[in-house]
Amino acid sequence: MNRAPGNWSNPRLMKKMSEYRISKFNGIENSTFANAALSSRLHSKPSRFFTSGFQTFSDVTDLVTEIRAGNNKYIYDDASINFFGYSIGALLAEVLLMANPRNYFDKSKLFIFCGGPTFDIMFPVAKAIFG
Repeated sequence: MNRAPGNWSNPRLMKKMSEYRISKFNGIENSTFANAALSSRLHSKPSRFFTSGFQTFSDVTDLVTEIRAGNNKYIYDDASINFFGYSIGALLAEVLLMANPRNYFDKSKLFIFCGGPTFDIMFPVAKAIFG
């Protein structure tokens, strides 16, 4: 994915953002430079969580459509499509398999790691989630 802003790859700059967020917002106890970048973008426009997830869902579906049509020169059209989901990717993979667009994932397998709870019981203050 190359949709991230360039300054996200500068740990020194992002550490300053993390320190700023800790001083500005009460309750942030743990923060990393990566989490600060994501959290600041979500804070300024919360709908990004949905829109970026929907974009990725669509990108995966488009890729599988391309594969099944035989239009991907690197992957055979009858290849198995399986998933490894980590963190928020676990949620995305679960949604993909439950929605199962065009029945693409009828035979897919999923391995999830550190997927976390569902949104109704989430408490997103862990260092690994937001900050």
